[in-house]
Amino acid sequence: MDVLTFQVGGEWYGLDAGIVHRVVEEYAVYPVPMMPMFYKGLLFYRGDLYDVIDLGVLLGSKPATGSRLMLFRWRHHAMAFLADVIGSIRLLEDRSKDRIVLETGEIVRILPMERWIERILNNGHGSGEIQADLPAGIG
Repeated sequence: MDVLTFQVGGEWYGLDAGIVHRVVEEYAVYPVPMMPMFYKGLLFYRGDLYDVIDLGVLLGSKPATGSRLMLFRWRHHAMAFLADVIGSIRLLEDRSKDRIVLETGEIVRILPMERWIERILNNGHGSGEIQADLPAGIG
């Protein structure tokens, strides 16, 4: 499996490169009020909307300092991740492993997309489902 590497808060991570649609440098993010701090806003790119997530804030570090976004689609989610550094595509030879060791000795943690989405949804977005027990007049 090919893995796209990126750095957040001094730590290296990796995503399945097969779901990454594109890496973009020039973009405009439109803020959305009343969202969690890691949610930077919406990106309108080539006719599609992407939720822009600051991985630095999401992972409890300082805001990401990078200038490029990783755009991807996974199931029904279209998201753009902002990281400090976007590295390169590396080969993960053994899919049962959850890390790659770089030539520098640094470790790249491979987190399945389910874990990233779960972390995002559990940090302010909620389940995305309408609650049946809402008081009358709300919803």
